[in-house]
Amino acid sequence: MDDIWLHVFAYLNIQDLHSCEAVSRQWRVLAEKSLRRIKSIDIEKDCEGCVEEPSKMCKIFAKCGNSLSSVRIGVTSNNKRYENFTSGKHLTKAVMQMLCGRAKRLKKLHLERVILTFGAIECLSELPECLEELCIRYCNMYCVSVQENEVLQKALALLLAKCTKLDRFELICNGYSFDHFKLDNVLLSHLPSSIQYLTLSPGNSLNINSIDFTNGMRLRSLNLRDSFICSASLTALISMKDTLEELDLSNSSNLFDFTPIGQLSNLKTLMIGGYHEGIEDQSLFSIIQGCKQLRKLSLDKRTQFTQKALAALDGLPQLEWLSLSSCSNVDDIVVDRLCNCQNLEYLELNMCRKVTSLGLLSLLQSLPNLKHLEVLGIRSYSHSLLSQCRKFPSSIVSDAPMESISIILPPIPTQSNAGQEIMPKSAMPA
Repeated sequence: MDDIWLHVFAYLNIQDLHSCEAVSRQWRVLAEKSLRRIKSIDIEKDCEGCVEEPSKMCKIFAKCGNSLSSVRIGVTSNNKRYENFTSGKHLTKAVMQMLCGRAKRLKKLHLERVILTFGAIECLSELPECLEELCIRYCNMYCVSVQENEVLQKALALLLAKCTKLDRFELICNGYSFDHFKLDNVLLSHLPSSIQYLTLSPGNSLNINSIDFTNGMRLRSLNLRDSFICSASLTALISMKDTLEELDLSNSSNLFDFTPIGQLSNLKTLMIGGYHEGIEDQSLFSIIQGCKQLRKLSLDKRTQFTQKALAALDGLPQLEWLSLSSCSNVDDIVVDRLCNCQNLEYLELNMCRKVTSLGLLSLLQSLPNLKHLEVLGIRSYSHSLLSQCRKFPSSIVSDAPMESISIILPPIPTQSNAGQEIMPKSAMPA
C-alpha cells in the first residue's frame, strides 16, 4: 500500500509534500521518502518564497537526498527590461554548504539573478566531481579586494580541475557586477577538455586576449561577447571546425579580421555585430564562401561592409535569421538580393535608411516564410505596403504611424432575401 501512496506523492510539489507531513505520522514518513527521491528542484517555482529566506532553502536541501541531480536557484524578472540585471536576493554560504553536502550526485546547477556572497562562491569548490552543467547568469558577486579575487580564482580553479565531466559552463553578467573578480587565461586553463558549450561574458571581469585555453577542446558552442581577443587568436578555432556550430564574438573591439571563421564549415550561428572600424569586405566574403550551413547571422552595426559584400549574403541559402541593423550600406540592391534567401523567417533592417518602399515591397512579396520584420528608422516604410501583399509577416516592428487599411467585404444580404434562402419550400405559403 505504501508503494501506491509513494506513487501518488511523486506527483506532488515540495510545498504539498510539506503539507502532507502535518497530516499524520504515516504521511510524514511517506512525504520524507518522496522528498529524498526528488531529482530536480527549481527553488523559485517549486518552493514559493524560499529564495528570499536562505534558512528555508537549507531545510529543503537537508530533506532532499543524494538523488538530486538538477538545481536552479534564481529569480525571474516580471519586466523584460530588468531580466539581465540581478535581483536583491542573496545566496549565502550556509545554503551552498548544505547543497554541496547533500547533493553528491548533482549534475546541473543554475544560478540566475541572485547576489553571490563571498562565502557562497568559495563553496563552489565543494561541488561534486560529477557536475556536468554550471551556469551563473546575471548574478552579482562580492569580491571587493585583490586578496578576495585570489581566493575566488583558487576556488573556481579547483572546481574546474576536478569536474572532468563538465559539459556546459556559463558565466554571464553586466559591467562591474563581479567587482574585482578577474577571469583570465590562467584560470581558464583549468577548463576540462570535456566542455562542449562555453559562454564567457562576465562584463569588465573578462581579462583575456587569446583563446589558447580552448586547445584540445571539441566545442560545439563558444560565446565570448565583449572580449578583447585579437584577430590572430581566431586561428585556434580551426581545430574545432568539425564540431563548432555556434560562435558569438559580438562587440569584441580588438577583432579586425574575421577571415579564419570562413574555415568553420559546420557553423550554423554566427554573431559578429559591433561598432568597430577597420574590418574589410574580405572577412564577410570568406564567411559567405566557407560557412554555407549558416542559419543565424548578426552583422548589426557593421557600417564598414560595402553594398557589394552585403549583397553577397544571398550566397547563404539556408539563412533563417539575419540582423543588418545600422548597416548603413544596405539599400534596395542588397534587399533585392536577400529575396533569394527563401528560408528567411526573421529579419532586422533597423536604421537602414537607404532602403526605399520599392525594396521593402519586393522583400514582402518575395519571402513567403518571413515571420518577423524590423524596420525602425526607415521612413519609406508604410503599413499601406501590406495591402499589396498576399502574405506578410505576423510581427512587424516599425515607427510608422498606424493607418487604416481598407478591406472590401462581400455585400450583406437583406432580411427578406435571407429569409427566402433559409425557409424551406414546403413551408412557403401557397
